[in-house]
Amino acid sequence: MCAGYIDHSGKFVIKPRHVENAASFSQGLAAFKAGTNYSYGKAKWGYLDKEGKWAIKPQFDTAGNFVALLQLQFFSTKKVIARSGAT
Repeated sequence: MCAGYIDHSGKFVIKPRHVENAASFSQGLAAFKAGTNYSYGKAKWGYLDKEGKWAIKPQFDTAGNFVALLQLQFFSTKKVIARSGAT
């Protein structure tokens, strides 16, 4: 499956790419799980900026919308990541 992001006029601002899952933008970042048909279930979540570049490289099993400057990730234990990607 492919997913991209459009602006309010319907123009692609981030071109579609292979993905397992994607979320809406929140605080300037979008949770994105890149992958292909062959990687299903093996890909990790990361966060894209509004230019489509990895703001935080894929490394997480789960992800959600960014809130303020921190994001909670739920694994067997809670993990807090900074906007820079540091854990």
